[in-house]
Amino acid sequence: MSFFIGNKNSNWMLVAFGMIGTSLSGVTFVSVPGAVGKDGFHYLQITIGYLIGYVAIAYVLLPIYYKMNLTSIYNYLETRLGFNAYKTGASFFVLSRTLGATARLYLVVKILQVFILDSMGVPFWGTTLVILAMILLYTYEGGVKTIVYTDTLQTSGMLLGLIIYLPYHKIAATLKFLCVVLLVYLIVPFLYKQDWLDIAKNTFIPNIQFNKEFVAVLVGILGTTISPYLFFWQASMEVEEMAHKKRHLIVNKRIITDMKQDVDFGMSFSGVVMFFIILTTGTVLYKGGIHQIDTVEQAAAALKPLA
Repeated sequence: MSFFIGNKNSNWMLVAFGMIGTSLSGVTFVSVPGAVGKDGFHYLQITIGYLIGYVAIAYVLLPIYYKMNLTSIYNYLETRLGFNAYKTGASFFVLSRTLGATARLYLVVKILQVFILDSMGVPFWGTTLVILAMILLYTYEGGVKTIVYTDTLQTSGMLLGLIIYLPYHKIAATLKFLCVVLLVYLIVPFLYKQDWLDIAKNTFIPNIQFNKEFVAVLVGILGTTISPYLFFWQASMEVEEMAHKKRHLIVNKRIITDMKQDVDFGMSFSGVVMFFIILTTGTVLYKGGIHQIDTVEQAAAALKPLA
């Protein structure tokens, strides 16, 4: 069973990250632009369907799987409708995946042949056999764990390609949008009963201790907030911004003011987020007797009081 379920100890972050590569494969970048160019917004229905499907799987199917200790919906069919239903559903799944995988494999090999391998004299059938052999090898040797790592590598490659290819202003806009996720840290403390008077007192009148642990935490906070790489990063960001706007870097009062406002807002926002992270850690984890967390799983389990 370890071949199919990975001993039930696959890292959930790798699985979630790898799912991006599974849903958005290289074939997606080749076929979807053509579909959108031909049919317009019709393809949007598929993406909306994906979203609804993922929500249904997460909140409807997965709880059933965990409750009944199942590994797929076909085991559920066998439990509810019998062995014939299980075999029929599994057969249709295998058939559909085989046809889909065949089409994707053909497209990938065709792209490799046209852009790279034809000029090197490599035949189409040779490329196909090599890729099939690699797929069979890594699947046979590692099972689902190998697939998880392969999907993670595929997602990393796609994201790296986008970062290299996309212009600066699009990457900057995406990263700024993703910063909205940090607002979650500002919400979490209000989900737990807090003594706000005690929090305010300890915030403005801290209990300073001259011991190794206190100094280490203080130095760590200062080093995270004001680190040398930030100066180089911020300077590079300003230069990229000027290059994108196609303006000469002429230092004047207006440019300095814009830079100052940008930096002030970013540092203030990061400072507020850091405060709420410390607040949540101190009032939920520390008071709950949790003083040592080494893994993400331990951190998730430690946040049960908020559930």
